[in-house]
Amino acid sequence: MGSEEMMKKTFVIFLNAVPVLAMIALIPFIKNDYVLMIVYIGIIAASLTFKYAPHDFLILVRRREPKNHNWRGLATPASLRV
Repeated sequence: MGSEEMMKKTFVIFLNAVPVLAMIALIPFIKNDYVLMIVYIGIIAASLTFKYAPHDFLILVRRREPKNHNWRGLATPASLRV
């Protein structure tokens, strides 16, 4: 891997980390949790519209739990039978 390719990958990783770092940095400045949540939603929306990859919005959809799991999310003995 060349030096230039490594620099490009490092820059891409940094750009992906900027929204997370911004969200962490805002915590001491915004005291109201509801306002902080609205700002976070705005940052997430801006991040998703700025760099969109297929299926990015699937993380926002609640996954349906399989019927063979108990309330702790662990497999029940009946579901472990082959």
